Parts: sequence; C-alpha cells; structure tokens
Amino acid sequence: MNRYVPVAAVLAAVVFAASFACFLSDGSDAADETVTIKGTVTDSSSEALTGVTVKIISGTTIHAATIDGTTYTVTNIPATEDLDALTIMFLCENMAVSSAPTDYYKDNENGRYTLLLDTATQSTSGNVTTFDLTDLPVTMIQMTFSAYLMVEDSSGNLPLPDVVITLSNSLLEYSESTTTDANGNFMFHPPSQYNLKLVAELYDQGYAFLGGLYFAKDISDDTIIFNLKGSNPDLGIPSYEIKADAGEGYKHYTISADYPFLVGYSTGILKITVTDSAGNTLQGVSVRLNSSDSSQKYIEDTDENGVAEFTNVKTGAYNMTIKVGGFEEYETNLNIQKGDNTPITTNLSSRAEQDFFGMNFGHFMMILGVAIGLVLVILSFLMYSGHLKSRLEED
Repeated sequence: MNRYVPVAAVLAAVVFAASFACFLSDGSDAADETVTIKGTVTDSSSEALTGVTVKIISGTTIHAATIDGTTYTVTNIPATEDLDALTIMFLCENMAVSSAPTDYYKDNENGRYTLLLDTATQSTSGNVTTFDLTDLPVTMIQMTFSAYLMVEDSSGNLPLPDVVITLSNSLLEYSESTTTDANGNFMFHPPSQYNLKLVAELYDQGYAFLGGLYFAKDISDDTIIFNLKGSNPDLGIPSYEIKADAGEGYKHYTISADYPFLVGYSTGILKITVTDSAGNTLQGVSVRLNSSDSSQKYIEDTDENGVAEFTNVKTGAYNMTIKVGGFEEYETNLNIQKGDNTPITTNLSSRAEQDFFGMNFGHFMMILGVAIGLVLVILSFLMYSGHLKSRLEED
C-alpha cells in the first residue's frame, strides 16, 4: 500500500497547483475587466452634430468619448468603478440638450446627467461589458438667452450700455462673454438651463447687482447665479420656468426689458471741507480714507475752497485722518453709503504752543539757536586768533 503514497502526494500537489493557478488567473482577469458605454447624440432632425464633446465622469476621473457620426463611445472604464454613480455631460458650441431619454439618463439639474445602466442594455464579450444606449438618442438644439441690464432710477429703469458680462457654468467648463448694447441688452448661448453664473464688470462704473430676477441667488456684489428652469429652495420657490420661444432646432429664452437684471449704485461720493478753528478754509491738505478692513484706501487733497472730493468710493465703514503742520491730527470714523453722502466740514484745532521758561517754545528755540551761533563764532575767532599769534611769534 505504501507504493500508492507517492502517487497520492503527486496528485494532491497537482490539484493544489491548479487551484492556485486558477485563483491567480481569476484575480488577474477581474482586474482587467472594463466597461464600454455607447449612446447617440443628434440634432432635432436626427442628424449628426459636428463638434460634440461627450464626457463621462467618475469621481474626479474623466473618460472622454470618441464620436462616430451620431454615436459616442466611451471605452476602458474600469469595472471596479461604481457604475451607479457615473455622470455624463454633452457639449456643443451654441447648443444645449433639449431632451435626454429618462430610461437612460437622470437629469441632475446642473448640466450633467446620471447614467442609468441596466441589464437590458448590457452585453459581455471577453473582459469587456458593453452598455448600448444607442436606440434612444439625446437631442441637442440651439439655445439662446437674452435679457437686459438696467440701473434702478427714480425716473424709471435706465439701460446700462457697454458693460462686459460673462456667463459661465463651472461643471460644464463653459464661459462666454459679451457686452451690453445701447439698450442694455445682451445675449448668450448657454449649454444648460441650470446654474448659470452671471458676472458683470460693474464696480469700475460704480454699480452692483440688486438681486435681479426674483429667482436669482445673489452671492456677491457683482455676481449672481440663476436657472432658466428649475427650483430654488433657498428662496422658498419650488419651481419656475422662463417661457421660451421654441421651434424646430431652437429654443430662445428672452426676458423683456420689463424684468431686467437690476443694478444700483455701489459707490459713494463724499465731500470733505477742511477749515481751521476760525472757519478759514485750508488748501492743499491731504485727507485719507482707510476702510475698516484696510482693503480700500483713498487720498485726496483739498482744493482752493478747502474741499476734498472723493468719487467712486466703495461703500462701507471707513476711518478718516487729516494731518497738516501746525494743527492737531484729526481722526474720525464714518460710513459711506451709495450715491451722494452728506458733506462733512472738519475744523482743525491749532497745535497747542509749548511753554518753556516762561517763553513760547518756538521763540525760545530761536533765541537758543542765535546764542549757540554766537558762541560758535566767538570760539572760531579765538581759535583763529591764537593760531595767528603763534605764527607771528615763530616768524
């Protein structure tokens, strides 16, 4: 019976080796498994679009698609990635998605869609699993957005021309700039209806957004974020939509001049009159404004009427200082509002004269200077006289 022991040992070794090899092979194959996703993008006439960019995003990883006619294909997505969290975006100049089949794409209302992958569209060949979404195309059409930029005025809203405006959507890596015309009108071709960030170069002209459209979310003095369609729970608005003029291959969102993006004055005008205690105006005096956070600093000199005028001063809290020889330093805090601020008159007090040995300090210093000068002259004369005398004796 002992003769069977070596045979059993050999068989056991072979089985173990084969199992170990299969284990390694399975792990290696699993690591090499990839996913391919195919879909279709067309215009409203089911024709191919040129210049379309399709990207699938997994976390911070971006997988670019290749385009063949109307079909996009994204390959080499690792099977280890969370396929339920893949998002996709579609970009084409002057175009936006008008419809995406809900069987395959979930609208995240930010310009991206979550891919809905199921076994009905799945096929496997070797280590590649393919999800074919080509039977339900994504449709893109030309989309424009037109509105007005105006200044709120007591006599009625006034057009604000020649303002550079930029519209962007960071998720879609989109940015477009234009300039308002004589009527304050501007137009863009956004790639999405959602999360449109509008920035206007207003500060140099002394303006800031007042909030604009009722659904806009104001995030800074010159920036607002709004949607053409969607919701804004921050403002308690569950849903809204700007009605669009839609036709074959286009959708135009137009906001009339009756509902403009409104701006108001964001800077103030301040006049400071500087006088002495007797009411005499002082010319050539430097007046300094320093904002409470030290981000804004302004310096103006008084004119022949003793007036220092500050224009286009950013609104907020400031510290004002005035320093001039012969007067006590003047310092006060003030708050600059939009538009014309109430003029301020400052009365500088003469610097108190210092008394020294019963005399005015200035007079004392003058007398002391004269005395020191006389002493120096006498010493110089004595030194010169002694030197001259010694020279004569030597001769």
